[in-house]
Parts: sequence; C-alpha cells; structure tokens
Amino acid sequence: MTDSSELQDLGALHKLTIVGAVLMSVFLIVFLINEPFQYGSSDRRPILELVGLLFFATTLLPIAIRFALKVQSANGRLLLVIIAFAIGLRAVFLCTHPILEIDYYRYMWDGKVTAAGVSPYSYSPAQVLARADHESDEYQTVVALASRSPSNLTILSRIHYEDYTTIYPPVSQFVFRAAMSLVPDSASVEWHALVMKAVLVLFDLATMLMLVNLLALLNRHRAWLIAYAWNPLLLKEIANSSHLDSIAMFLMVASIYLSLRTQKIETSSQKRIWCSLLTGVTLGLAIGAKLIPIVITPAILIYFLRFDWRCSVACGLACMLVAGGTLYPMAGAKSHSAVIADKDAGSESDPKLIPASKEGLGGFLTQWRINDVAFRFFYRNFRTDDRTRTLWYVVFPKETARNATTWIRDRGLGGSSPAFFLARLVTIGIFGVVFLSQIRRFYSNSPSQFLNGLLMIVAMFLLLQPTVNPWYWVLVIPLTCFSNRIGWTLVSGFLLCYYSRFWFKISDPSIELFGRQYQGVEIFDHGVAWIEFACILLALLLPFTIKSADEIAD
Repeated sequence: MTDSSELQDLGALHKLTIVGAVLMSVFLIVFLINEPFQYGSSDRRPILELVGLLFFATTLLPIAIRFALKVQSANGRLLLVIIAFAIGLRAVFLCTHPILEIDYYRYMWDGKVTAAGVSPYSYSPAQVLARADHESDEYQTVVALASRSPSNLTILSRIHYEDYTTIYPPVSQFVFRAAMSLVPDSASVEWHALVMKAVLVLFDLATMLMLVNLLALLNRHRAWLIAYAWNPLLLKEIANSSHLDSIAMFLMVASIYLSLRTQKIETSSQKRIWCSLLTGVTLGLAIGAKLIPIVITPAILIYFLRFDWRCSVACGLACMLVAGGTLYPMAGAKSHSAVIADKDAGSESDPKLIPASKEGLGGFLTQWRINDVAFRFFYRNFRTDDRTRTLWYVVFPKETARNATTWIRDRGLGGSSPAFFLARLVTIGIFGVVFLSQIRRFYSNSPSQFLNGLLMIVAMFLLLQPTVNPWYWVLVIPLTCFSNRIGWTLVSGFLLCYYSRFWFKISDPSIELFGRQYQGVEIFDHGVAWIEFACILLALLLPFTIKSADEIAD
C-alpha cells in the first residue's frame, strides 16, 4: 500500500515537473522576444504575441495545481519542485527588459532624492529638469543630484507624467532609498534597474515563504502555493516590470498571518494582545507602502472582535498610529505646486522661475482612468456631452444625467468633474454592499471563510476603481491560494489583456460599432476592455473548483 502511494506521488510529481518545464519554456520564449521592449527601441514590439504567451501560461496553473494536489506523502519534494521552478521563473524575468512599463524610473529617482535628504514630494521631475537658478538649498540639491552622473540624468529624463510630484507612500520610498543606496551614481541605468528589480523580488520571495507558513497554519495542501509562485501576471509585474506592489503585498500577507496566529493563541491573553499589536503595526506599514490594504483593516478588526475585543482595540490603535505616522511625510509635505520665483525674476517667462508642478496623489485620485469598465460605465452615463452620449453602453437618459450633475454642482461638490464624483459615489456604494455581504465571513470561526472574505473585498475594491492596472491585482494573488475556485486563477490571465491596449495605440486601427467610428485605443477602451471584464465576471461566476484527495473524501 505504501509502495502504491509512493508511486502515485512520484507520478504526480513527474507530471507537475513537465507542466513546470512547459511554463519555463514559455518564459524563455518571452526572454527571446524581449529585446524590442528595451527603452527607446524602434523595432516592432511583439505585444499580442506576448499577451498570448502569458495567457497560455496562466491556463497551465489549474493543471499544475491539480497534479500537485495528488501528492499526499512527498510534501517536502513537492515544495522543493514548486520553489525551484518559482526561483527559476523569476531569474529568467529578472534578465529581461521591463515590458511596456517605466514606473521604475520614478522609483529610482525618488530613492536618490530621499537619500539626498530631500522630500520626494517637494519637486516634480519637470521642475528639476528646468534647472532654474533658485536660492532654495533643497532645489539646488536635487538639481545637483541630476547632474552628478549621466545615469542620474537619464533616469530623471525617462520619468513619465513629469509635471506631477510622486504618488508613492513613504514606506515604499524607504525601500527605494535602500535599493538606490546599494548602487553608485556612476553605475549604468541598467544596473540601477536590475538592483531595484532584485530588491522588489526579495519582497515577492518573502511573501512566498509567508504563504508556505500560512498554508501550514491552516493545514492546507502546499499545492495551492502554485497559484502564487508560478503566476505569470505576478512574475511579469514584479520580476520583469519592477512594480512596488510587492512591498505592500508582503506586509499585507504578514498582517493576515499574524491575525490568524493571534486567534490560535489560547494560553496567554497578554501574548495574544502583543500579537494583535504586531498585526496592527504590520498592517499600518502595509498601508504606508500602498494605500489599498486599508480596505482589509475593518475586516481584521471584526475578526479580532469575535474572540477578544481587546485585540481589536490594540490592533486598531497600532494600525492607526503606524499608518498615520508613516503617511504624515506625504500628507504634510509642501510641494512647490505654485511657480517659485527668484528674487530678481521679473515675469513668469523669466528662465530663473521654477515651473509649476502638479500634486501627484491628488491628480491620480481625481483624473486617472484606465482599464476601468465598471467605473467607466457610471462615469460616461453621468456625462452630458454629445459625443459621450453616442457610446454604445450609455443608457441613462440625458436629462437624468444633467439633473444628477447639476444637483452635485449646486452643492459645491465634484469640482470640475461632477460626473467623476458621482461615479465615485456609486462605485463606493457598490463596494460597501459587497463589504457588508462578507461580514459574516469576517465574524466566522473559520479562517478559510475569513480569507475568502478578504479575497472578495480586495478584488472587488480593485475592479471598481477608475484605474484598474493589472499590477494592482498582485495584492489579490496571494489570497487566491485559499480558494478552490479555478476562476480566481484565470482572472490574472484576463487582466493581461490590458497590454493589448499598447498594440491598438501603435497600430491605430479603425472600426465601426453601433453606428459610431472607434479608432486606436478607443477600440480597447470601449470594446476589448468590456470583453476582458466580461471574461473576468464569467470566471468568477463559474462554479468550477479543484479539491485535494482529503477534501474529496470528506
């Protein structure tokens, strides 16, 4: 009987290794076609080929998980196979040029500015590039920093949305500073980028190890680690495109792990309080790295409230103090958003003037929209301009939209875009309903129910935003390890469709739909994105699940 079980495990491991090898082959193909994605390359970029390859790679995950779940006794070897392929896949992507993303230039510049003792929220890149002759010591410091080496100047000049100050919170800024302190200014831009990617991948790997412990804590099969460790979207966004989300992801998962550990402490109430305090500190740091983890804070407090109200209070106070303390440099920073003149400057055309900057976080929260089907529906339906009214999905009567926006404007709300404000109100309301529907899970005695509730609220919060960048989904991916539904894994693949938008922008095709002509990125925004989100909705609604042998037996 033992020999039969060992043979079954070896067979399952063999099949899993084959799937891992196929996945590695896909990543090696991406590596081979990656050269045109180098910054400034004029070669044709194989965007659609890349999206197709990564989507195919995503479809391999349920197959790999199914094979891995058949392993019952060789758990050590299973974990070794999963981690070995995980490290290998990350190593391949570390050696590739970032694909269709350049946010990391902002990270590197912010890290250098912070290391120089200047707030990264004070001056926009455009202000620094202007090289104004201004008496401010801080301004002269960052101008001198840009001139210190060709690499520094190149990094600064490649930042997009250069008129805006940075939007990235202080905890992430600390990591940027630490990464850039490892690289001399004289090093090449490519070396700067590689170090930044490597540091962010360390947070990714730390999250993977945290998930190993969390799966063990819940007696959940290690096979589910594949949903995170081999996820093509995660690998593309962290190991390739160097997105900061791995920082907040690690801290968020750590806070979830600590919250579940707190519940299991029964012998000492004092020890339980200390663990809940540590949970709050970690969660506060996660919010200080990226604001999104704030949505799980009420859920964790409710979860603590179920077994000890003192833990809920301790966690809440610690989270509030740490988040407030870490975010204060961002909230209290004085950006030079107005034109600052030299004493001898005579007019705004004077070259000695520092050009105006735009406040980054405010601009992001009130203006940015991309890949936003749910938000876009309400935003466009509340607008009253004639061209918007011809869109195929605008169904609200024009009079209704006009009355709603007028009502908002008359009350001094919404600023220059009452339609945006109204869409925000509606989507926040929908999220509120989703959150309330999950409260029973947060107050449940089942850690699995709690984690599935967190998965639902983080996912819905992101999908309802006006900006649904695929790398934001990185915060959801660790939580998919605790759901048996295949659909959660496939969502990552559908979100990769976002990158086809760059193909539409470059190719500039034209198509007529419902009597209106769409061209270039309009085809994506008003057509392909809707198909993308329809597939996401279908994936989440379909009841297909994967279960281990133990679960099937139960």
